[in-house]
Amino acid sequence: DGGGLFNTTTGTATLTNSTVSSNGLGSFADGGGILNYGALELTNCTIVGNRTGFSGRGGGIFNSGTVNVTNAILAGNAADTGPDVFGAFHSLGHNLVGNATGSTGFGAAGDLVGSAGIPIDPRLGLLQDNGGPTRTHAPIPGSPAIDAGDNAAFPTVTGPYDQRGSGFPRVIHGTIDIGAFEFSPVAPTVIVSGGPFVYDGAGHVANATAIGADGATTVSGSFTFTYNGSATVPVNAATYTVVVAFTSSDWQYTDATGTGILTITPATPTVSVTGGTFTYDGAAHSASATAFGVDLTPVSGNFTFNYNGSSTMPVFAGGNN
Repeated sequence: DGGGLFNTTTGTATLTNSTVSSNGLGSFADGGGILNYGALELTNCTIVGNRTGFSGRGGGIFNSGTVNVTNAILAGNAADTGPDVFGAFHSLGHNLVGNATGSTGFGAAGDLVGSAGIPIDPRLGLLQDNGGPTRTHAPIPGSPAIDAGDNAAFPTVTGPYDQRGSGFPRVIHGTIDIGAFEFSPVAPTVIVSGGPFVYDGAGHVANATAIGADGATTVSGSFTFTYNGSATVPVNAATYTVVVAFTSSDWQYTDATGTGILTITPATPTVSVTGGTFTYDGAAHSASATAFGVDLTPVSGNFTFNYNGSSTMPVFAGGNN
């Protein structure tokens, strides 16, 4: 029992700015992340991705002692009974509980409490190296944990930094986040599209979209385009390197840059062929041609003529194509 931490009846455990993740137990075992029989204090912790086996209780935490919890994420765990939490808890507020089924004590000020029917997704990234000496789950933009904590514990309990330590402030946007990791703005992906176009004498522009960290959300902001280093909208047939500068209006995203290609292909002119009806006089007679562009102005170039499949100008009476 107790896949990540087992606190005995005589034990006192305090976890601050800590992650308990990816622990697993076999059948009939309790407390996939934490099994507590003693006294447990949790402040700004992230307890996600833990599980128990068949007939297990408390995928995140099984409690049969005393637990005081504040600013903690308890979500995304799994168990047959009490998937995230099981037992009686004392919430000091501002906790995110994905599915509180199997527990009591949540619902204090600032608590975000989900159920089996309507669980709360904390919107976290994978457990990975996000800086610092230990792996963490970083909230992605739009996470309900961002700016949803209680600053009362900062900095006397939490200290000045999040789980990652020096260089990673515990408060970035004025209000502490729920969980062990403090979110900082991330860069969106700027996707550039447009074309190919056929030359028609008009200007053609590229399009751009800023996509958020989830690969689906459109990030609000403005775009500035340059084509081969110029802000002038391209008209002539050519291939242009497009550089797009994105200015974000969403604080959870930084400004960003994207690049792409815009192609304007040459248009096919209209070739008008004229000749005449000549009377045989023993001399060769030729047709004439003019090429007109999309704006009906003549297009410069050279013409090659064939008459009934031959390049020889016709002399004899008859029809020629």
